[in-house]
Amino acid sequence: MVKWTGPSLSPTKIKAFKKCPLSYRLQYIDKIIFPSGIEAFRGTVTHAILEHIFDQPKTDRTKNWALDNIENFYNKCLAEDPKANNIPEIDQTDKLFNSISEKIENYFKLENPARLNPTGREKWVQTKINLEDELGKVSEVRLGGFIDRLEEKPGVGTRIIDYKTGKPPKAERFAEDYYFQMFFYSYVYRDMHNEIPRQVKLLFLGGESGVLIKAPTKENLLDFEQEVRDFWKAEQEAEMKDEFQPNKNPLCDWCAYKHKTLNDDGTVKYEGCPIWRQA
Repeated sequence: MVKWTGPSLSPTKIKAFKKCPLSYRLQYIDKIIFPSGIEAFRGTVTHAILEHIFDQPKTDRTKNWALDNIENFYNKCLAEDPKANNIPEIDQTDKLFNSISEKIENYFKLENPARLNPTGREKWVQTKINLEDELGKVSEVRLGGFIDRLEEKPGVGTRIIDYKTGKPPKAERFAEDYYFQMFFYSYVYRDMHNEIPRQVKLLFLGGESGVLIKAPTKENLLDFEQEVRDFWKAEQEAEMKDEFQPNKNPLCDWCAYKHKTLNDDGTVKYEGCPIWRQA
């Protein structure tokens, strides 16, 4: 396979620009990347367990198997990502394992893996689209990402399943980003297989857990494509003018780019968000 060297887009990348253009620029253009925290590592371990439970015979796909293997997958994920050893809370295994256990418990409230027959897990999907900027320049852009689980049944249709270790949205207006992700993978799958998935399902494993389900339509995917085209024009214009404005929003308190940060040698890595420097 020829390695793709052109521009690429993922749901996370597009969402980052919509949330805060400045944060997007720092992460994806300036490549000022901070180490992942304990939340991300907890998600990695949880996803690994839910991926590999389907390696087991159906009779062994039990909650006990998943809970008994938390430490094994913790060690496996640490070995695959040595930088995770630098996370301050990484050695607080009792707290971490209890948190992962809660998510596993919640998963088994939503599904019984012994009844499922996935045709793909952690499956990479991609397509390409021609996008035009405000000046009329056309770029071939790759849309791609990993699907947590795929279930394809001839004559019945395809389901795309994604695991979320956070809490389900409390109201419909908070579900917009999740719908965008659903349509992203539905669009890519449709381009690859000439078939719109009959269902996209998000399993939320945090808090009281919950499920978000959509049956994508042709109109949904047309709207999604227009949203991608609008994003591309806005992003390319921001690059051309070098104007990536900060956007104050409820997620600012958790933003790694909020305050001044230093490199290991004491030099300034980033001056900090102008909104908060002026506060």
